[in-house]
Amino acid sequence: MAVGLVYHPDFLKHDTGPRHPERASRLEAILRALEANGPAVQRLALPEDLDALFWIAQVHHRQHIERVQAACQRAMAALDPDTVVCRDSFAVALRAVAAALAAADAVLGGQVAQAFCAVRPPGHHAEVDRAMGFCLFNTVAILARYLQRRHGLENILIVDWDVHHGNGTQHIFEEDPSVFYFSVHQYPWYPGTGAATETGVGRGKGYTLNVPLPAGSGDDVYREVFLHRLRATCPGLPPRLRAHLGRLRRPRRRSPGADAGHRGRLSLHDPGGARNRRGLLPAAHHLRARRRIPPGSPGAQRRRAP
Repeated sequence: MAVGLVYHPDFLKHDTGPRHPERASRLEAILRALEANGPAVQRLALPEDLDALFWIAQVHHRQHIERVQAACQRAMAALDPDTVVCRDSFAVALRAVAAALAAADAVLGGQVAQAFCAVRPPGHHAEVDRAMGFCLFNTVAILARYLQRRHGLENILIVDWDVHHGNGTQHIFEEDPSVFYFSVHQYPWYPGTGAATETGVGRGKGYTLNVPLPAGSGDDVYREVFLHRLRATCPGLPPRLRAHLGRLRRPRRRSPGADAGHRGRLSLHDPGGARNRRGLLPAAHHLRARRRIPPGSPGAQRRRAP
């Protein structure tokens, strides 16, 4: 079955300035690479009737949504020193969320086996009430809630790799035992979170697993993480979550960032990134995943659903 691709040219309208690290040219480079080297993909339509704002509000506080919307009334504004928006950014962010939801519908509806979302702005730094690190809304977290509440998938595994830790995704789910968050990232580095001691809070204790790596870690280290640490997560999961693995469809998301090779000090190369993705496949089969939804944004996100 084909790999689905969700993309819309409006994603290029999120104007952060010509020198900003998260700019439209990064997404354009991804699209060129897909056209030149990627597997055959099936373009997925982006429905106009998906209520992205409703699903954003399942994760983010209303005040946060209103702050982002108000900032986007100006030609250019900064929500923090790193996070820049323009007049089109709010509408583009809603469309990015809608793209992830459409990908979920296509995969779970049997239209495609996998779907890649070429979207921006990214999302894994966005917290419940705060935009940061180029991120406005936490797309992967919103997708998790959509899968649970619209499609009835009870348990979620989010796999996040980026030079930066996905603080927003972790904080959103750190008390939630229905979502297991797995992250591999450079540490210490921005945003300062992601220590191995951060394993969840309260009922969510044991449902967060961080693999912090020192600067200089390369392809072989990442391969070891994905082939062994991630796979070892299955028998090491808390009993309630492990009990579901054999009988529930288990959504998985991958959240790979675009910064590992140059924004930080990790020594990753494109072939290494491809091996990471291949490393996820045996891990997914080990966890009995069947269908994948990797919404990847240039800077933050991908997911997977069984």
